[in-house]
Amino acid sequence: MKKYIKNSFNIGAKKYDNFNHIQNLAGDSLIEILKNNTNILSIKQKKINALELGSGTGEFTKKILNNLNIGKLELVDISEEMILVSKSKIKRKTLFNNVDFDKYDYSNLDNFELIFSNMAIHWSSNYIKLITSIIMNLKKGGIFLFSFPNNKSFSVLKKIYQKEEKEFTLNSLPDFLFYKGFFDKRYVDFRIKEINFKISYKSPIAFLKNLKNIGANASIQKKKKIFFF
Repeated sequence: MKKYIKNSFNIGAKKYDNFNHIQNLAGDSLIEILKNNTNILSIKQKKINALELGSGTGEFTKKILNNLNIGKLELVDISEEMILVSKSKIKRKTLFNNVDFDKYDYSNLDNFELIFSNMAIHWSSNYIKLITSIIMNLKKGGIFLFSFPNNKSFSVLKKIYQKEEKEFTLNSLPDFLFYKGFFDKRYVDFRIKEINFKISYKSPIAFLKNLKNIGANASIQKKKKIFFF
């Protein structure tokens, strides 16, 4: 399963920054949270170590570096081509780790004050297990800042497929309310914000081509699907 995801993002790496509109909007929203949340503001007063999961081309990494005083920095991504693009942007000392974040050793999270991920963790083969590993190993006082598309996404496209009586298949996306309950059970200070982004495309095909251009047309399921995100 993951080899298809890796290959898709390898193919889309060079075009990614020209078509990652939703990812940029989500990243900007995370930066706003950084600026306005008093609990998070405390980490801005000191140098911190940070780990990014699904770092892609390094676009969101640059935004984090521009807003926080980062010491040790590790970027994790399954795509070697994405890693190469990010290396061309991030000139400071950084550990570039070309590995599937599902296989990352989360027992060393005590080394990081900040774990962050922008529009990536939904690519996990088991995001419940992934989130559990991160939360259970998070450093005391540490912060996990992340964004993800939830199961309400692509509502217009779903209606179009329904109207045309065509099968609409996509990777299972996390439930917004599930995450709130998930974190509450573990007594974590959890803040969640749901934001709707609206981007217009000339046709459903144009939207699907955009996904292909950034490499987001692979499946995390065992069986090949028609449409993925």
